[in-house]
Amino acid sequence: YTCIAPDLPGFGQSQPLGIAEPDIGDFAGAILAFYAAAGLGQVAAYGFHSGAIILMHCLAREPERFRVMALGGHAT
Repeated sequence: YTCIAPDLPGFGQSQPLGIAEPDIGDFAGAILAFYAAAGLGQVAAYGFHSGAIILMHCLAREPERFRVMALGGHAT
């Protein structure tokens, strides 16, 4: 398997989204755009804490994108 761990826009060495106050939906859109730009088909995804919440938003938008998903440490 290949593991890809992208930084969210504005974190690590990545460029910010260019939105004054991005919300979880904005980050979900960025992750889905990354998957598309990378040419990824169905993915197995893991998210922890805010990453889990972002992935839940991704799943709601594009459920066909995910083969399996594991989430931990997210608020309910």
